[in-house]
Amino acid sequence: MNRNILYNSVSVGANKHVAPNGVVYFTMPNLEGIKGLKHAFTSRIGGVSKPPYETLNMGARDLEERSVRNKNIELVGEAMGICSENLVAINHDHSADVEIVTYENAGEGIYKLFSKEDRPISDALITASLNLPIMTLHADCIPIFFYDKKNRVISVCHAGWKGVYNNIVTNVTNKMIKAFGSSPKDILVAIGPCIGVDCFEVSDDLAEKFEEAYKQYDIITPRINSKHHVDIQKCCCMQLLDNDIPVENVHVANMCTCCNKEMFHSYRRDKKCGSMGAIMELNNESC
Repeated sequence: MNRNILYNSVSVGANKHVAPNGVVYFTMPNLEGIKGLKHAFTSRIGGVSKPPYETLNMGARDLEERSVRNKNIELVGEAMGICSENLVAINHDHSADVEIVTYENAGEGIYKLFSKEDRPISDALITASLNLPIMTLHADCIPIFFYDKKNRVISVCHAGWKGVYNNIVTNVTNKMIKAFGSSPKDILVAIGPCIGVDCFEVSDDLAEKFEEAYKQYDIITPRINSKHHVDIQKCCCMQLLDNDIPVENVHVANMCTCCNKEMFHSYRRDKKCGSMGAIMELNNESC
């Protein structure tokens, strides 16, 4: 079947949750109710950060923000019922790199900090370890959750336009296959809230690059206010389908972070802003 037609059959939507401690987060319907699996995409609501990061900022750029960020992480851990002290976070650089982490990495990027020169860079994390939550940070870039339901492997991915263009979705899928024996038919994928096509205007040069890379798909819109717009969410879905992940395994939130100022941080909208977290954990026992 034509992939453009297949894309139109991808299920959409996300479920909003308000925890007793005030944290607001979203879950994806195709990953809910799976025993031993927890996931969330955080909002900007329910934390302790001050402007311009109010209130739930999951990232930090200086020492003062780190203590506030860590309190936010504790609040999210309480809301989700995960082992927040074990959380592993990446130092993303809009790359297409993918890293496998184990329990030895617990706390890295949050409570175990690296020097600037020694920080590992990766835009996606994969693990099969229990009670090891993994997190990527987002302020418009695409959050992607992967779950191998047979081999019990999870991944979270930060897909900016550079990562999408350089096939980070394919890189995650291939690493799950090679390292854990995953089969595409067993991988469930959810794409969380991100910048929508109507808000993601790009230069003519970048539009041409994406048009060439995805020329068989309709990912460039007609000009809006004289600017091209690229549907990078659709690009991710096309990569998934090209890697033989069944369309029924794919779900997208279809929520624009840039449009929804009350709910989400957005770099494109505000420039100086906080970050949301895409978090997953395999958990068969309390920590």
